[in-house]
Amino acid sequence: MTEQETQAQTTEQKKKVIKIEATTAADKVPEANQEYADENSRVGSSFLWNPGSDIEDAVERYGHDNVFELYASQAVVKAQAAIRRELEAGTPPDEIGDKLDDWRPDVQHRTSADPVQKALKAADDLENEEELDALMKQIRARKAKMAQQG
Repeated sequence: MTEQETQAQTTEQKKKVIKIEATTAADKVPEANQEYADENSRVGSSFLWNPGSDIEDAVERYGHDNVFELYASQAVVKAQAAIRRELEAGTPPDEIGDKLDDWRPDVQHRTSADPVQKALKAADDLENEEELDALMKQIRARKAKMAQQG
């Protein structure tokens, strides 16, 4: 491989480097690291990582079994999220398996949420009684409008 080809390959590999960042609450770290807390009482750090330029490169870097294990574990997390979305949308637990029978990890699963369940969830997220009163007023106004329309 010529020097120019090596340099081109190195440049291409650098394009795949990603910055991974994470933070945690300052009260969860040892006292010595609390001095690094930001204005939100969070301590964070980051590093650069090269996952590989494609699946073949990832397998070469980390091994077939490791790449597959990471894929499978991430797919399980996505499947669990799909189940949670269905539960939160009001789908009966015994119907979720059939509903997700054709689930794929590469496709975003959309729920057909029951509108009543969605409204109840929204009401649960309200901060105070005044917000709930405002929501109830809007619901009564919509009900009256529907009654007028027949």
